[in-house]
Amino acid sequence: MIIVSDTSPISALLKCNQIHLLHSLYSTIIIPTKVFDELLVLEKAGVNVRGDLKKSWVKILAPKDEIRVKSFYNLVDEGEAEAIVLALELHAELLLMDDLAGRELAKENGLATKGLLGILVEAEKKKLLPDAKRLADELRDNGIIWVSERVYEVFLNALKNIRR
Repeated sequence: MIIVSDTSPISALLKCNQIHLLHSLYSTIIIPTKVFDELLVLEKAGVNVRGDLKKSWVKILAPKDEIRVKSFYNLVDEGEAEAIVLALELHAELLLMDDLAGRELAKENGLATKGLLGILVEAEKKKLLPDAKRLADELRDNGIIWVSERVYEVFLNALKNIRR
């Protein structure tokens, strides 16, 4: 299974020391070079990005179609543009991305997407995380992620469905 990720899901999981969830769920994650560059900023805050992501289960690749990447710049940021193009080039089964505009652009281009909250639901469903709601609340309370109330309600309903 080919999984490509944008910055935000990885960033949040690095900040709360739960990056292992991605490896447990997906075995290998591919990130574009721009996403890796964006993640390196976290090292200034003491996050061990190079140590946590320079493992054999994280692959860093550059998308080949630079023209297509640049054509997406007016719609999404550089990391999201590279992630979408790389996912298209690799025929990825899933693109991990939180940004709404990025997810919409990905879906318009035929890509399946999942955000951080979806990752947390999947982790709880597979018994890799005891309480996804508690972790999501912690991330929200500490300003690590922002989630609309509508999206948060969808998240809570998904958790209720797996806890039945």
